[in-house]
Amino acid sequence: TVSSDMIERVREGRVMYNNSGRFAASKYLTGLKVLYYRAFSAAYGWCGKSCSCVMVNSSWTKAHIDTLWGVNSKVVYPPCNVEDLTKLPLTRQRLDKLGNAAKKENACLRVISVGQFRPEKAHLEQVAAWAALKK
Repeated sequence: TVSSDMIERVREGRVMYNNSGRFAASKYLTGLKVLYYRAFSAAYGWCGKSCSCVMVNSSWTKAHIDTLWGVNSKVVYPPCNVEDLTKLPLTRQRLDKLGNAAKKENACLRVISVGQFRPEKAHLEQVAAWAALKK
């Protein structure tokens, strides 16, 4: 699908995973690409409007689909076991509840980033941001 964010980045001429420098440098190619994205979004929305039941897997996707399709979708989170994750001492409060030996072993805070590996998720930028924060 094409998000409004993607259309906006192309319209602004930003070079990104979905917009090469050749397109970004050309007002003509940018205009054609924006027109294509809008036509694709309209066709996608038209198809979606015919659905009697729409389920999505996140609040972001819900907002996107509801706007594009004009529906009221239901969020159904993917089934996954997060019990072990809930036991990790990810906050200072949880670390404070641990004993001294465990505190030494778990003295640093941890960050868990869960998501698909796709260009728009900018995983390298996330790693760079955490590296800069650590300095």
